[in-house]
Amino acid sequence: MSMHWELKFSGGVIHQLLLRELDHDGATDEMQFLLGNHVVRFSKVEFSLITGLRFGVVSDPSMFVAVENDIHQRHFPAHDKVSLDDLRVVLTCGEFEQAYDAVKLCFIYMLNWILIGVDERLKIPVWQFRLVEDLNDFDVFPWGAHVYRNSIFSFKHVLPRRREEKRQQSQGDVGHSVERYNIYGLSHALLIHKLSSGTPLSLTAKAIIVVYCFP
Repeated sequence: MSMHWELKFSGGVIHQLLLRELDHDGATDEMQFLLGNHVVRFSKVEFSLITGLRFGVVSDPSMFVAVENDIHQRHFPAHDKVSLDDLRVVLTCGEFEQAYDAVKLCFIYMLNWILIGVDERLKIPVWQFRLVEDLNDFDVFPWGAHVYRNSIFSFKHVLPRRREEKRQQSQGDVGHSVERYNIYGLSHALLIHKLSSGTPLSLTAKAIIVVYCFP
């Protein structure tokens, strides 16, 4: 796959793509879209080719046990749960207890903010702090499978959830409304897949669409 990699995120393209999702008899963890006269599939295969992330069996998080004075205890002793904002404060401060602590915390930050693309108000799962204690274990973890699972769930549910919210709010004439919603997950992979398919996509719509991508 060869394409120009200076890519800017386009909420309009993502929105129009999601509007073209098809019901299908394929795997439940994939999506299919009707683009022109072509059916384009987005599955873990395409996701893996685009991202290069490792796939495999995702371990049960309960397997990762806490160790004494781990990175969570060293930097967040007063926090049972840590948000991305908490993590950002520590990274900005630049004071670290042990060698490689900055690297480990940066890995967790990039994982959640860039790859998983979560709402920064949500708490970071504690098992990630336990896993990152051993950088080799963190490196070989099948992050592709984990990120894809979170991303595909977001892609599949964001529009149905938003439609239900709009129905309950009874906002009136959508022809003059500004549509806003958040999409989580590695949505750039979905955008790259659309652009690499070479199929045209009309961006005309009655409503103004503002899609916030995380990151």
